[in-house]
Amino acid sequence: RLRAQGTKHRAELDAADRARAVAVDRLAAAEERAAATERELDQWRMRARRDARRADEAEAKAGRAAADAGQRRADDDRRIMILLDTIEGAVAGLRGEWRPAGGGESPAETVLRGLGAPARVLPVAHSADPQLIATWLRMPHAHVIVDGYNVTKEGYGHLSLAQQRERLVRAMATLVARTGAEATVVFDGADVVAPTSSTAGVRVLFSPAGVIADDVIRRLVAGEPAGRIVIVVTSDSEIVADVRRAGARTVPSSSFLEIL
Repeated sequence: RLRAQGTKHRAELDAADRARAVAVDRLAAAEERAAATERELDQWRMRARRDARRADEAEAKAGRAAADAGQRRADDDRRIMILLDTIEGAVAGLRGEWRPAGGGESPAETVLRGLGAPARVLPVAHSADPQLIATWLRMPHAHVIVDGYNVTKEGYGHLSLAQQRERLVRAMATLVARTGAEATVVFDGADVVAPTSSTAGVRVLFSPAGVIADDVIRRLVAGEPAGRIVIVVTSDSEIVADVRRAGARTVPSSSFLEIL
């Protein structure tokens, strides 16, 4: 009986050993599958991080593009607003400039009398008349562009260049406060060590090296929307001819000094 029980016990131990071996094999296989799954997950995590970086870069690029587009739209809108405001006030401004007396015949009555159409009255494009210049300056959203040294050397030639600039800018600030016009003063700036800063509503520009103030003035005029009142102050005949062809009105430096 004892021998039979021992045989049975050994059989049970052998069966347990076989089961343990099978369990170990299954555990090893499960661990291998888990390791493979973890490697696959790592690959997916790397792909996800890479895709997330790409998405962030794309979003940043889109944001920059939207900002650039928004700035361009804002710049265009500003130009349109200036033009619309100018048009809205053009009637009052033209009445003040042309000073129509009225009382004439209507075109139909003129035709009936066989005299043809009356001559057109065009606005003056160049003037030394202080009253007319003041009217221009008060027109809606007028922009006065000043050839800085052309004015200062005629009016304050005894001062140093720095003193000339400061005096002109102060006088321009008073003019802006009085008329509401936008003002830009342009100086040749290649040799300026400490340029005058823009102040009190007066924009001060210095031409960069290799560029003269005359060309900066021409660019400023060309950059304005058609129909805006742009007044260029200079006695330089070449600038006068160029900016008048571009639609600007011109004022001699001596006449402007009287207004200042």
